[in-house]
Amino acid sequence: MAVSTFVTGTRPVLVAVLSAVAYLAGAVIYRLFFAPLSKIPGPKLTSVTSLWVMYHEFKGDRTVEIDRLHSQYGPVVRVSPTEVSFNNYDGLREIYGIKSTFSKSSFYDLFVYYNERNTFTSLDKPNHSAKKRLVADRYTKSYVMQPSVADKVREHAAAFMKQASAQPVLDIYTWLHYYALDAITNHLYGIYGTQTLSNPEYRGIVYDLSGVKHRTRLYMLHYFGWYMWLTSQLKLAVRKLSGQSTQFHVRGNRLNDYGQDSVSSFRRDQTTKDTISTCAKLFSQIPNNEPAIAAECMDHLVAGVDTTGDAMCILMWRISTPEYKHVQDTLFAELSSIKDQFDPTTKTAPIAALEKLPYLDAVIHEAMRWRPPVPMTLFRIVPPSGALISGQVIPGGTTVGCQAYSLHRVEEVFPNPDLFDPTRWLTEDVAHLAAMRNHFWPFSSGGRMCLGHNLAMVEMKLIVAAVYMHYTTRATPEVTEESMRMDDQLTSGVPYALSCPLEFVAR
Repeated sequence: MAVSTFVTGTRPVLVAVLSAVAYLAGAVIYRLFFAPLSKIPGPKLTSVTSLWVMYHEFKGDRTVEIDRLHSQYGPVVRVSPTEVSFNNYDGLREIYGIKSTFSKSSFYDLFVYYNERNTFTSLDKPNHSAKKRLVADRYTKSYVMQPSVADKVREHAAAFMKQASAQPVLDIYTWLHYYALDAITNHLYGIYGTQTLSNPEYRGIVYDLSGVKHRTRLYMLHYFGWYMWLTSQLKLAVRKLSGQSTQFHVRGNRLNDYGQDSVSSFRRDQTTKDTISTCAKLFSQIPNNEPAIAAECMDHLVAGVDTTGDAMCILMWRISTPEYKHVQDTLFAELSSIKDQFDPTTKTAPIAALEKLPYLDAVIHEAMRWRPPVPMTLFRIVPPSGALISGQVIPGGTTVGCQAYSLHRVEEVFPNPDLFDPTRWLTEDVAHLAAMRNHFWPFSSGGRMCLGHNLAMVEMKLIVAAVYMHYTTRATPEVTEESMRMDDQLTSGVPYALSCPLEFVAR
């Protein structure tokens, strides 16, 4: 009687368990053999579950792991049941080309500031285009090269050089991020831009942006938003009760307050005086939408500090190691050809003179190829009608993308890709140079190409020229390949140690 009752009572549980097992088995079989993406090459595990890619995202090595899959399986790889990675020019052109109708994924919701979508976080093409038109003219090459703009950046380069002359060892990871912050905030907010190279007041912003790793928190927001929302509401209640600010910024309240206060201050006393800054342009276009202006400027600020700061740091570190000392020597020889253009007080040269130096340009290109500041996948969603990408039929709703890290290591285009070799950009082989340029993707491409790429190039050329005209740099013992290895932070790839002290030796 007791046994019969036990069996009868457990039967519903047994049926539920068997049903769940059957469902899971059916799902696995479908994804492996019958799903629309089942013919795409890749590990069996990634066809069945998203846990593989999530694990490597939280671990911080998604980029190199996907690159490894491309090395193993080819230019088209399935990295999850709903995501395909492409690593060829055909895929790049079809997904990101100027005529592309692929929208951004919800991943970019992580970068919405002040509850307003900016250019970067506009998911569809029409909204993106409308927002981009508001500010695009402030980032054209002709605009950032004019003295009224470029000379402001040059002032910040001079402030960096003053620090280099005062300190025989400089942690360039930190100080180059100060430089990048000063340059972009001056471009955005005019007189309300920071002066962190000479004044410590806003150095905490750089710490919030680049001195800590945000990867785990941001991925938690992306994958477990409900849990993070609940915890944030509890924190919000505590902040209210303690009388603290309740404003939220994914990188910290100091950054949130600075962005908001700068726009408010600009509106109060600069809208009739400043005609140069991005803030001025935005107020002329949408004068009654201060939150939207703050959101747009904040996006430019975050993008302009992490990427440019990381790129300059990696460049200087790489050529400060013994095997690449010849790059410094060759750079110095070229810079010496315009030595009369360098101001003896500021140790800087005008950008117009630096633009004519091919080896300087090649060094910067090679640094961004060798370790792109945005190495990771830029996610896009296939339109509902589906798409043919690089010969593969991809159903609507699939997440697709390319990553600069892998595009920059296609051996047919970049022979010996692990070698840091600026001379590859000086080739006279027109076809080969065109192929390299097609695969060179540190700033993305097409209609969503990084707005700030021209300003970033000005910043990098000014500082690299100033440093290597007057100094040789050497890696200190604590700077190693391990401390400088790439550590994924959603879009950027920071040095693992978040530190890079170099010795500056005057020439």
